[in-house]
Amino acid sequence: MLHLSWKATLSALTASLLLAACGGHSDGSVNLQADCSQEGQKKALYGIMQDAYLWYTEVPDLDPTSYKNLDTLLEALTYKKYDKWSYLTT
Repeated sequence: MLHLSWKATLSALTASLLLAACGGHSDGSVNLQADCSQEGQKKALYGIMQDAYLWYTEVPDLDPTSYKNLDTLLEALTYKKYDKWSYLTT
């Protein structure tokens, strides 16, 4: 049986939530409120980090749309003192 650490589980959860924000539903319907634009993805990542991130109290108050891309935004949002595991993937 595969056992994942809490860090790996948190990373997978964060990536899943970000991807789910831009996907359809299991019944084939589409979420019309999803904003899969680059700006929408930045806002979704910021929201996830404020709500589900282990160190959510350390997430800075910033404008997510002012960052060049998702990678630079994630770099600005992560708590560098302890977080060595957060990353984005396609």
